[in-house]
Amino acid sequence: MRALTVDSARALHRILRVTTCLLLLGHGALGALNNKPALTAQYASIELQHITVGGLTLTRMVGGVELVLAVAVLVAPLLSLLLGIGIWKMATEALFMTAGTLPFEWIERAGSYMAPVALSYLVVTNNGRHHLPGQHQRGSLQGSDGLPLVRHAAAVGECSPAHFDGFGAVCGD
Repeated sequence: MRALTVDSARALHRILRVTTCLLLLGHGALGALNNKPALTAQYASIELQHITVGGLTLTRMVGGVELVLAVAVLVAPLLSLLLGIGIWKMATEALFMTAGTLPFEWIERAGSYMAPVALSYLVVTNNGRHHLPGQHQRGSLQGSDGLPLVRHAAAVGECSPAHFDGFGAVCGD
């Protein structure tokens, strides 16, 4: 298997970031703007259909949160945010099963939770900072000199470490 190049890592990062954003945006808009009855039925399956705050139903509030998360993924796709979104989506998509549908509904929606999880993996491996001291950074993006990608790029004069944003983009992305 070939090593991930800087350009392919950048492209993959953008694709996963936009995919995660669009999944959250679509789901959030259906709840926040449309108060989608199917979403309300899912909350009813765990006895949460009557929760309201300031006249907003739980469906609208959760939709609003997902809209905010969609923007957050574009602005600052932090590891903790991405993992939190992945867990959140696993849980909320599991509501299909509590509402009486087959587990295949949860499996069908795997993109909703796997896209942020995959993006978090890319963030970790690209950062090269999330490893135990003394361990080889398996899976991290590395330059030809074996240094984590950002340090390799700085060493060969492609950019400075200050241009690394920590989210998978390097050198003024």
